[in-house]
Formats: sequence, C-alpha cells, structure tokens
Amino acid sequence: GSIDSSSVSSGDTSIVSSILNEVKERLDDSGPTREAAAVCLASLLARPDMEQETNRHYFNDFVDWAGGVCKSQTDGVSISGDSTFQLIGIIHTIAVLFKKAPRSSLLNCIETLWEPIIKLQDQCKTTLILRKLLMKLFTRLGCAYLPPRIASWRYQRGQRSLLSETPTGEEEKTEQRPEQLAFSREIVEMETCVSDDVPVAVPDEIEDVIEMLLCGLRDDATVVRWSSAKG
Repeated sequence: GSIDSSSVSSGDTSIVSSILNEVKERLDDSGPTREAAAVCLASLLARPDMEQETNRHYFNDFVDWAGGVCKSQTDGVSISGDSTFQLIGIIHTIAVLFKKAPRSSLLNCIETLWEPIIKLQDQCKTTLILRKLLMKLFTRLGCAYLPPRIASWRYQRGQRSLLSETPTGEEEKTEQRPEQLAFSREIVEMETCVSDDVPVAVPDEIEDVIEMLLCGLRDDATVVRWSSAKG
C-alpha cells in the first residue's frame, strides 16, 4: 500500500500495533484463517517503511517472539496439542517473510531464529504441514545467507524515447541525458559488485541447510519431498 505506517495511529496504540496483535492471535487457528493471518503478518512486516527507525521495532519484536515460542517448544518438550497450530502459523509467517522482506532485514534476524528452527526439525516428524513449511524455510534461509548475483546475460532495460529520433526532440533528449547516464552507471556498479568471477565465501550454515533438504528428500510425504527438491 501507499499509506505510511508511521502516520496512522489511534490514541496511544497505532493501527500497526493493533493489526499485529490481532493477526498474531489468529496464528493458532486450525483453519484457513491461520494461513491468511500468516500472509497478512508477513506482508505487513516486509513493507519498505518497516525499515525506518521508528518502525523497526515491530519487525524485531515479532522475531524475538517467534524465536521464543519455537525455543520453548524445543526445550525437551514434544510438540502436541494446540501449540502445533501456533507453530505452523509462526513457521508459515517466517517462510513468507523470508520471501518478501529485504535481505538486509533478514540477515539481522537469522541468528535469533536459526537454532530454534534447526531443533524444531527434529521434533516435528508427526506433523506433515510443519515439515513441508520447514523445507520451504530452510531453502529461503540458505538464499538469504548467500549474496545475490545478477546474471551478466540478463535483459537490460534501457530508457528510450521516440522524441530522440526527431529533430524537435533534441532538447528533450538533452534533458534526459543525465538521468540516462545515472541509470547506466547504476547498472555497471551492480554488475561490478556481483561479478561471476569473484569468489564468494560460503557460510557454514549452508551445509546445515543442504543437510536438512537432503533429509527432506527421504521423507515419506510427497509434498515434503517436492519442497526439498525445489530447494
């Protein structure tokens, strides 16, 4: 949306806080409401204006809460009962968040979520949906750890104008030239930073991610194997 999340408030409680609290309560639902709540929560936290200093605490608070819930379920306690639905909702939210949120925000929260999620994998063998979502999440965790690369053969969209082909468009062409040069300079800088010839240091966590995905390939459920194979 185009609404600034920092500009909408009602009394002492902002609308963003109200939405977050309401949606978080729906993450333990046993039906489609949980899935809608997970997507809504992740989409809200992944908004560009959530990276602002005044809004960053929403993202951090959710990560701390989600990590705490996952950790409480892995401290020698088997997953059962109503907590299963809440865990599914939380993992679904995190998986969507790692798909939509900017990488700079994700790198700051991986450390909080990594250990609880790894331990969670060993205790969810009886929950099909949770196993499937964890495969998706492990894939996106691995992608977040690795720096992005831009293929040198990709299509480069330029800035062209029909007016530049006519004599009357000479003045318009002159006015656009600085913008075109800036656009070209940005492309060159991006290609220089992520050249295919530059070696990339692979974090140790990638090995754990690959191990989890390989374990998923041996799962009894087809949907889990598919998620692992895509990862």
